[in-house]
Amino acid sequence: MDDKGYIYYVTENQGHFKINEINPLNDHVHEHKVVYEIKSENCYGFYCDELYIYFIGDSKILARLRRQQESRMLFEDSHYQMKE
Repeated sequence: MDDKGYIYYVTENQGHFKINEINPLNDHVHEHKVVYEIKSENCYGFYCDELYIYFIGDSKILARLRRQQESRMLFEDSHYQMKE
C-alpha cells in the first residue's frame, strides 16, 4: 500500500509481468489498472512501501519504481544490480 492507500499486486502472462493498482474507494476487479509492465519469465521479488515499489525479475536487477505525480503510471526511479 502506498501513501495514498492504493494497493498493488503482480500478475504474469506469457513472460510479461504487470503491476496492477487497486483504488480502495473503487475496488471492483474491472477497475484495477495496469500501471507498469516488464518482460520477465520470473518474479524474484516484489515489495511496496509508502513511496516506492520494488521489483526483481530475470535480469536480477532491483528496479525501484515510483508513481508519477500527473498520472497513475509507475516509472523506474533507479535500479540496482544484484550480486551473484
